[in-house]
Amino acid sequence: MKKKLLFILVMAFCQPAFAERTLQSEPVSPYDINESFYNVLNQVSMEYLRIDEIFYAIGTQDYRLIDNNWVPAGPLASLHPAEERNAEFQKQLTKIGFHNQNIRTPSWEFERNGFSVELIAKNATPVKGATLDDIAWLFVELEPNDHGIVAIIRSHTRAGLPPNNTNFLDGVVVGVGYQTMYGIVSDGSRINREKSSADSARRR
Repeated sequence: MKKKLLFILVMAFCQPAFAERTLQSEPVSPYDINESFYNVLNQVSMEYLRIDEIFYAIGTQDYRLIDNNWVPAGPLASLHPAEERNAEFQKQLTKIGFHNQNIRTPSWEFERNGFSVELIAKNATPVKGATLDDIAWLFVELEPNDHGIVAIIRSHTRAGLPPNNTNFLDGVVVGVGYQTMYGIVSDGSRINREKSSADSARRR
């Protein structure tokens, strides 16, 4: 009971300050975001990749206190259309998916053409592009899936870092507010092959 009460007090103490920083970050134009994603694709040097969709995410990065160190415990965020990142009243955001923890690795869930899409992270590589206001940009390779999606780029991330204070009971979990942009990266060569096969089948 004491640990539960402490967890509630920690959340009340820590999260509002970070959430306020999140909502006060500078607007970013859709053009700049799209251009930054293609700059990342040039860095990873993987052919035939293309940006299919861009999501804006807002939520918390969770951390668990273990042996006086904050250890990442996974994200919990909602996904929204990219243009809503600069929305004046963020309570009116259009929720189109979720970003959370799938066992030991992050995952993203959303709908595409009426079908449910779940993407699971395989490994993440830091890439260039972050400013002094960002935490590291990432190129996240995904586990194989049926949607031709091979990676996700994370950019323009504000807040979400662990608290500086570790003066809490071991095992306490704290959610720190953050916002970021996710670019959905597809294998363009596969999509073109599938389109060609479909066109050939229609002509028969």
